[in-house]
Amino acid sequence: VLEQAGDLRLRAYGHDLEELFSNAVFGLGFIMMQERAFMRRVGEMEKIELKAPDAESLLVGFLNEILARSQTRRRVYNRVKFLRFSEKALEAQIFAVSAPSFRKDIKAVSYRNIEVKKKRNIFEAEVAVGA
Repeated sequence: VLEQAGDLRLRAYGHDLEELFSNAVFGLGFIMMQERAFMRRVGEMEKIELKAPDAESLLVGFLNEILARSQTRRRVYNRVKFLRFSEKALEAQIFAVSAPSFRKDIKAVSYRNIEVKKKRNIFEAEVAVGA
């Protein structure tokens, strides 16, 4: 999590895109809860399916769907199990724990300056998070 001039940015890494997406969900949940304990709890499972024109759009769409579910269901998602994954589509089981309140209220994940890149066999992405 990076803060630059009032802007909150989430940076995630992974050995592959699946791990990067999973770590981004973990990071989003951590921003919302700001405690590590929730990450160890096992939660209820939901399914999610998304399609997008590219990996960047898929990541932003995925995180925004997770965020919308968090806000409407008062849950924080802390684990992802991908059933199908490509740069343009995913099907996954997502796991959530109850969150009666959030420490940080996030409005949206933005496409602004989104970049998914591979450096030395590690994927990296950075997204703007609107609080």
